[in-house]
This record gives sequence, structure tokens and C-alpha cells, in this order.
Amino acid sequence: MSRFDLPPRRLRRPSLLAVVVFLGFATTAGWSADIQWTGAASDGKWSTPGNWWGVVVPGPSDNALFSTFVGSQTVIADGNPTVAGLTAGSGTSQVTLNVPSGSTFTLFGPGTVTGGSNISLGGGIFKNTGTLTVSGGQLRLMNGVILNQGDVTLQNSAIVS
Repeated sequence: MSRFDLPPRRLRRPSLLAVVVFLGFATTAGWSADIQWTGAASDGKWSTPGNWWGVVVPGPSDNALFSTFVGSQTVIADGNPTVAGLTAGSGTSQVTLNVPSGSTFTLFGPGTVTGGSNISLGGGIFKNTGTLTVSGGQLRLMNGVILNQGDVTLQNSAIVS
């Protein structure tokens, strides 16, 4: 019998253990996701899972998006958030990202603040190691600190105050 004449092998279903191991790896492997703010928990806190689509707070490999709701909202960046990307604002949404005293918000990758949206540093620290573009929005220092180790671009009447 040659190797081409072997009887067909039966395909086996993956074991439960193999599936659990894969899912465990998938959730810790650093895969990034775009995670939308919903504000559904109504407390305005970044650290509340119920304020995010999928009930998941964005982490260091995720992109935080504030662009799908209608109107304006204030988000308190508590718990020292760190994200790979940030999109604040769109044609129908405006967000004020407030970094309070004692908190540090870290942006590793690209970030955009558009329209009437702004980042307010109410005593907190905004650490940028990526590329932040403020287009028509504002960066408000208000006793806060910007640690810029990346690029900041101001355009379309953006304001730093």
C-alpha cells in the first residue's frame, strides 16, 4: 500500500480543553479591539464596564471610541486608563474627557479629538507617546500636565488653554 492509498482519517472535533486553552490565549495575547463608549451605566466613569460596548473597559492594546452617541457627554478618566488609540468626537457626538487629579491617561498610538470635543486635565496627567491630532477641539490644562513624548498636531482652530 502506498502513502496515497491510505484509508481516509476520521476528523475529530476539538476537545473542550483545546477550545478553553485557545480562548484563554486569545484574550491575553494582546489582540486589539475598537471599543465604543455607550455611557449606559450613566455614571460617566471610564472604569465602569457598563459604559462600554460589550461591557469591556478598553486596555493598553485597544482603541477607545467616542463617536457613535448623539449629543455631548463628559467622561471621567479614572483608574489610570491606557489605550492604543483614541477617537473623540464626530459629526453628532462631542465628548469631554476629564482626567482628574490623581489620574494619568496614557495614549500609546494615534488619537484624534474633533468637533466640539476636548481633553480637560483637571489636575491629572495626559501622557502621549503616540500621535495626537486636535482638529477643532480643545486641550484644557486646568492645573493638569501634558507629558508629550510623541507628536501633537493642532488644526482647524484647535485651542490649547
